[in-house]
Amino acid sequence: MIENKNFKEPYFGVKKVTLTIPQLIIGVVVTIVLSIASFFMLAGVFGISGQETAYSPFASSESRGLPSRLIDELANSYALIKKHYVGEFDENKLIDGALAGFTAGLGDQYTSYLNEAEMKSLQESIEGEFEGIGIEIESYEGYIRVVSPIDQSPAYKAGLQSGDVILAVDGKDIKGQSTSEVSKVVRGKKGTRVTLTVDRAGSKFDVTVTRDTIPNTTVKGAMNGTVGVLRISSFAEHTYDELVTKIKQLRESGAKSFVIDVRSNPGGLLESVKKIVNIFVKDGDIMVAMQDNESITAHRASKDFGTFKVTEPIAVLIDNGSASAAEIFAAAIKELGRGQLIGETSFGKGTAQTIRNLSSQTGIKITYSKWLTPKGNWIHQKGVEPDKVVKLPSYAYYAYTNVNTLPQLNDASDEILNIQKILAALDYKVSLTGIYDEQTANVVAQFNEANGINQTTFTAETATKLNELLRQKVSTHDVQLEEALNQLK
Repeated sequence: MIENKNFKEPYFGVKKVTLTIPQLIIGVVVTIVLSIASFFMLAGVFGISGQETAYSPFASSESRGLPSRLIDELANSYALIKKHYVGEFDENKLIDGALAGFTAGLGDQYTSYLNEAEMKSLQESIEGEFEGIGIEIESYEGYIRVVSPIDQSPAYKAGLQSGDVILAVDGKDIKGQSTSEVSKVVRGKKGTRVTLTVDRAGSKFDVTVTRDTIPNTTVKGAMNGTVGVLRISSFAEHTYDELVTKIKQLRESGAKSFVIDVRSNPGGLLESVKKIVNIFVKDGDIMVAMQDNESITAHRASKDFGTFKVTEPIAVLIDNGSASAAEIFAAAIKELGRGQLIGETSFGKGTAQTIRNLSSQTGIKITYSKWLTPKGNWIHQKGVEPDKVVKLPSYAYYAYTNVNTLPQLNDASDEILNIQKILAALDYKVSLTGIYDEQTANVVAQFNEANGINQTTFTAETATKLNELLRQKVSTHDVQLEEALNQLK
């Protein structure tokens, strides 16, 4: 268990703050949802305890203990630019750039300056519905990597997957751009489209996504024999109530055990995941611990988090898109001996960020803590390992066919190879050549006829149907879920 000479309870790991956003937010990796509202539980934020006002109109630079070099060189740089720069410049953009560079100097992708637009976006996302494509992202080797698509979001429906690396947006290379910069060109209004060039395990292809409202329902439930299967897509403010309602309904339908699916769950609110862990463990158990520069702080299960309990057997599904709050949940279930984890190793985010106001309109997201499992393990960049490793079949990772790319006879490309792979996964006999040859054209004609498409060539309708049937096959041949169900029988 957790031991530290500075360990203390019930201290909750944050200094006294002035709360302006009344939630603790846990998310994945960055501050982008690629939506109009680019934060909330889809953001790279974990452990927000509201916002601390870090500025004072009466405090001088000297009284704040700023290094003289910072004061002198920043002032001199500004004076030189103002006097000698040829051309016009936006003073606010200059200041935003300086502050963004200041935090970038830490080399921590989870610490960043939030300009006025980003802070406004955060507030909007917490207060209401938001629109976009619905993916969690992080910086990765000069590009942007998908942590996970939001369940039933436009990105999910377009076939984007955890681990996809975004190389370009609408044909423009994004190498070297920050997550904030990429967010600005990807997010947008409902009904508009954006095309992402993606690298998936060495295969490059385009994905066109139509922006839409991001679903805010976070819990789904269904019966499978006497097992209740619960899907938690994120840990939002209302997730606890949704989960309790679903469990009660499944119990009434005869559920004797439960599968909890947190695959591709990017995280959410710290208070939410604590309340949900509390459902499944005994009062007094350490659910998670926070380690800052001064101490380790335990968060224990208790009636303060609710009295609703589940004592039936459970199993939990995880994958490499399960991150942050989802990892807190999975680690607690595993280390407290409450149930088996099945699937693949999770994402591995074990740091916590908090947001502080710099002014009434801007702020900073800063790493302030690590979070530890009940046994004191730090899973950062390691992930939570499943008790039973079960990998999905290869076709679960195939790219969806781009409805805007229609191959012609004798064309050759990775896109055509992917089409052939999907056809083969759907039990059509086709050679994987990457060439749209006579054999492939004949198989496409067979596919069209079998699915009521009145064309013999490859059409947008063909592509849409291929994607639909591939999605159905992945969901109906879920070997990870099947393993969990077998364990609970």
